[in-house]
Amino acid sequence: MRVLDCSTVDTTSKSLSELLRTDEETVNMFIESNKYRVTNKDKCWYYDNLYIEDVLDFFNLSKDQILPEKFLMFHLTSGIDDSSFRQNGILNLQSIIKNDILSSFLTASGVKIHYEEGSPPLIHFKGKVFEDEMLFHRFNSDKCINGFLIKEDAENNSNVRHIRECPEFIWDISKLIHMPGLIGKWKENAKSMKLTLLVNFEDINFYEPAEYVLKAVEYVLFKKTNYWDPDKNFMVFLNEEVCISPENITQIDEF
Repeated sequence: MRVLDCSTVDTTSKSLSELLRTDEETVNMFIESNKYRVTNKDKCWYYDNLYIEDVLDFFNLSKDQILPEKFLMFHLTSGIDDSSFRQNGILNLQSIIKNDILSSFLTASGVKIHYEEGSPPLIHFKGKVFEDEMLFHRFNSDKCINGFLIKEDAENNSNVRHIRECPEFIWDISKLIHMPGLIGKWKENAKSMKLTLLVNFEDINFYEPAEYVLKAVEYVLFKKTNYWDPDKNFMVFLNEEVCISPENITQIDEF
């Protein structure tokens, strides 16, 4: 099985050797030959972009020859504990509400959600009913599971600092019902976690499949030239209907 594993530089190089149908020595030779693309002058970094065509030409391959069957992605979240993930896996937002995954926490805070297929969710709080199109958008068009291609420093990427403390959905409800204490209650009890997931490549909502291999190549290149930082990680979005079963969560790290 061809897996793209960007847990470390070593696992990335090994995966690339399999995907590019070569050995690790040749992959490293290619990386070395492209280190000139990264330069630092007067404390400013410059990168002369490497393109997927450069990779394909060097290894004499086509795009459809380098695609993995599966890959690891690294999902940042905040949870009361890891038991829900081990029992239910990771669910998209719609499935979370349908399965009442957050109901105990919300009910303890006096919040109830009423949801019917195709209608905006209704939030009940202190005798009032709140309806919000942004929440409806999250249920119907922005309910996907996302994460990062590369494990290293994923938790420090600027796009997910708020998710480390509290899920976006909780932030949204808090704003809607004007209850900032809801976020505080979550933070008091929750832990920040980084989950390693084994994902089918066909489940990615991608813009260009071969770009995932290019980003893996760039990761090794950036590490070897000291150009790497967390914000150079690559965000991965799964198709909206996809959920991750517990057996495909290979590791849970608290930080």
